[in-house]
Amino acid sequence: MIDIVLESGRKVTVDGFVYGRTYSGLLEGSPNLKSNKRILDWQKCPSEWGPRKVLMLEPSSQALQSWLPPSTYKVWLTSNDPINKTFMGSELVVIWFDENPGQRSIKEIIENGIRKVDWDNNAKDFDY
Repeated sequence: MIDIVLESGRKVTVDGFVYGRTYSGLLEGSPNLKSNKRILDWQKCPSEWGPRKVLMLEPSSQALQSWLPPSTYKVWLTSNDPINKTFMGSELVVIWFDENPGQRSIKEIIENGIRKVDWDNNAKDFDY
């Protein structure tokens, strides 16, 4: 189990994690704004996670014009603290682009990618 504390102080738990290569489907040519926007449009919540609210952390406009970071990360997060206290908890799937994993641990990759997420304005409450 991986627990992470966001900058807001909210504790979240990782329920799922997926790593992929940003340009794995690009067989020829060079990335450009059109192909990069198509890559962003293709990013979805993994089907095995079921229907979930998704927050896409958009890459910089400079990256969109040329090369996106080489790796795509998706994480399904839950919190035992709901946004609205009438619920049991809250959850969110976050998708972002970043450098290759290198020697970083999964926890480091996720912490670096999501620590600034505004949970209260993006997550969705749930009941069990």
